[in-house]
Amino acid sequence: MIKSSIDQNIILQNLLLHMYGKCDAIDDAYVLFANMHHHDHHSWNFILTIRAHNPGWDLNLNLLDQFKIEGTLVNKHVLSTMITYCANKGDLLMGKRIHSCLIDTEYEILEGIGSALISLYGKCDTLKDAFSVFRRILEKNVVSWSSIITCCTLHNYGEDAIQLWCRMQLEAVLPNRATFLGIFDACANETALRRGKQLHCCLPDDLLDVESKVLNCLIHMYGKCDDMENALKVFEQLQEPSVVSWTAIMAGYSQHGHNKQAFEIFDEMQRHGVMPNKVSYVCILDAINGQHELEKGKQIHACIKHRGIEFDLVVGTALINMYGKCGSPGDALEIYNMMPNKNDISRNAMLTAYSRNNCGKEAFELFSLMLQKGESVNNITYINMLSVCAYEGALIEGKWMHDQVVRNNYCKDLVVGNSLLHMYSKCGQLNAAINIFERIPNRSVVTWSSMIPAFAYNRHSQEILPMLHRMKREGVHPNEVTFKAILSACSHSGLVDVAHSCLKAMGEIFGLKAGVEHYGCVIDLFARAGRVEEVEKMISSMPIQPSLLSWVMLLSACSKEADLQRGEWVANQILEMYPDCYMAYVILSNMYVSSGRDSDADMLLSRIKDKGLMQECSYIEVGGIVKEFSCNINSYLQEEEVYAELQRLERLAAVHHAFEVPTHAGQVLVPRQVMGLIRQVDCGKDTVCSHTERLAMAFGFLNVEYKDSLFIAKATQTCHECHAFFKSISRICNREIIISECGSLHHMLDGACSCAK
Repeated sequence: MIKSSIDQNIILQNLLLHMYGKCDAIDDAYVLFANMHHHDHHSWNFILTIRAHNPGWDLNLNLLDQFKIEGTLVNKHVLSTMITYCANKGDLLMGKRIHSCLIDTEYEILEGIGSALISLYGKCDTLKDAFSVFRRILEKNVVSWSSIITCCTLHNYGEDAIQLWCRMQLEAVLPNRATFLGIFDACANETALRRGKQLHCCLPDDLLDVESKVLNCLIHMYGKCDDMENALKVFEQLQEPSVVSWTAIMAGYSQHGHNKQAFEIFDEMQRHGVMPNKVSYVCILDAINGQHELEKGKQIHACIKHRGIEFDLVVGTALINMYGKCGSPGDALEIYNMMPNKNDISRNAMLTAYSRNNCGKEAFELFSLMLQKGESVNNITYINMLSVCAYEGALIEGKWMHDQVVRNNYCKDLVVGNSLLHMYSKCGQLNAAINIFERIPNRSVVTWSSMIPAFAYNRHSQEILPMLHRMKREGVHPNEVTFKAILSACSHSGLVDVAHSCLKAMGEIFGLKAGVEHYGCVIDLFARAGRVEEVEKMISSMPIQPSLLSWVMLLSACSKEADLQRGEWVANQILEMYPDCYMAYVILSNMYVSSGRDSDADMLLSRIKDKGLMQECSYIEVGGIVKEFSCNINSYLQEEEVYAELQRLERLAAVHHAFEVPTHAGQVLVPRQVMGLIRQVDCGKDTVCSHTERLAMAFGFLNVEYKDSLFIAKATQTCHECHAFFKSISRICNREIIISECGSLHHMLDGACSCAK
């Protein structure tokens, strides 16, 4: 009888539904709802509320169809909650089904439901539908405006978000916290610093005082725009900065190359008792760049490992990137292999590590494995592989990659097109590179900066200046990077006069101011060509202060041409400006030794010792440990074995007539073992060696497997005698030797170097 009474009383049924919902008896609620003969608006409100607050229970689509057929009026807040749940879950299908129930009803144009639908479509990557809903809302308030602005920001349509903000102001709608969060992110994405500062001035004081999320967003915006002064001012307003605040200020430094400051913030954060989170570690790993910072990267890695987040997808990918940038693809591979879950980003990070470190074979193996496993590849994958093909000169593989690019419809991707162009030019296929160039519809300055140097690399230097003029006619103005690429290509190809003409055209025709690096390329060309007088003239007439490197290049040219008189003058000029310039002493000492003036060389050695300049170091990594070689002979193990191995290699070079130095009279001499400052003092165990990269190489021959390359890092430039020596050893011993010096890499194999010297 009780059951019979309940069946006939919809009020009691609704109360039971409400009770089941409060008690989380979801299945009982659904059974009761399904067996009800009639549903009123309370019934639907209760059942949909239960659905919205119980994510584990999927709403039957037939239930939505029934709701649509019955046309019952349901509480708008319940529907808004349902749509918001679908948005947070990313359930576009369910969200659209709910929307379909509202079409042509008064609910669709209600602001609350409309804002929820905008959020749904924004989070589910259907921006067009979001704008369609926004236009149908009759009375737009701050919530609907904030929703569409956030939606645009989420999809990197920052300019559209800023325009919507302006329209919102014209309609006299006052912004709220969510609006400011969205528009500040838009300014960050567009690096619209001026607009961001204007909006900062409009920020109400109550948000500045209590809303740390808004202040964090401001820090992010200023950091993204590289205005760290204002970012720090906002940061200082926070009474107790959270890990998000510290990470935001750290990210601002790291993403603009201010790595030292990023590490200072990282250390300061921990001194304040704030533990880094995953994002913090990703930011600080991004601030580590270069072989010289590998040890620092390993220290951060140890901290991450201690926290147990080493194989988190995002953190693991950041570690792979870090090791790739630090020239340690082996460590990157170890992380990659141990990651339980991988995605496109982590796989591409590993390919990038291989590509950056010229590990062509390993990159091809990983790419083949990805194809065998049916793993997805995208435009970034092809960009990496085309870079590998370019370095390896792998034309057949490059053409296959080109075919895959066409098949997968990546031809319109500008960066992929630039990579194809670069690959063909590096493989000596100038006509193919030109065809790719002509087919790229919207050529950027990067495209031109890839195409024009290709003419230099492929000995068609007569096309360089006409292409520069064509570039200007087509509305793309060359910049400093363009000319740096052209001059670098000329330097690699030995095009002395062409480089000089391009340097003149840079200022006279295109109105660009040449920098130290531009002059450096031309000075290097003149120096290597033995045109010492022209080097001296260019340095004297430069409108900017010549760099130390330019003077050292001139001194090296004097050494190469055995012009001791001019060399002494240049060395004196250097030492007047840079009294502690170690390289000036080394090169001049080499010149004295070559001229038989050992006493003068000994005097220089004494001066270096007295000034405490014998601190030049070289580094080589063996078995994951970085070994340092300095002028202090007691700073490394295997001392006797290292010197014996170095003597063996020098004898090999001498016997094979591979290490030869021209003198001013034109004859050829095999340098003595005491070349430069490699000199015997008292006895063998008291040797003082300034050419520490030789010691590192000898240690590598003793301790690194034959199949592996030798990677040697040093802070100063390798002298031309050592450069020739390393090239010779690479041919005699069939060993790849890589020297990292002064920010550049020298890959030496079979007697040739990547720098074309």
